[in-house]
Amino acid sequence: MATIHETLRSESDGVITLVDSRLEELIKKGQTLIDAGRGIQAERFFRDLVKLYPDEAAVSNKLGVALAKQDKQDEALIHFKRALVKDPHLVQTYNNMGNIFLLREDFDLAEWCYTRALELDQNFSTAHNNLAALYKKQGHRGKAVEHMKKSKRSPS
Repeated sequence: MATIHETLRSESDGVITLVDSRLEELIKKGQTLIDAGRGIQAERFFRDLVKLYPDEAAVSNKLGVALAKQDKQDEALIHFKRALVKDPHLVQTYNNMGNIFLLREDFDLAEWCYTRALELDQNFSTAHNNLAALYKKQGHRGKAVEHMKKSKRSPS
């Protein structure tokens, strides 16, 4: 697979113009690799993208996702934390970290992450859904049902 640098050069005849819309396109391209189960390629893609956009929280977050999909949770957490340093309001990153902590059965940290995501966006249905799963796993049926209902009512 071509590196991001090669892709940009080939698509722009040697002139690399980095604009927000281009970044969004590139993130979508990398997400397509993640969705297709091509974790190694997605990881390489986002590592290259981080080099081009070192201050972009969304890119660090997506690199973390690519790593987490390959069961590289420790490294994924490093990139999620870097994303939050760049943008402490990135809701999806808290959710992603919560997922790792849930897998590790570190329920306190998972709950904190999901709750923090909901403090930033009370309509974030994915965090409600994940909190429901966490509470169900812990045997807190009432809380699980409450968050499951909220996840179905939330638009996001």
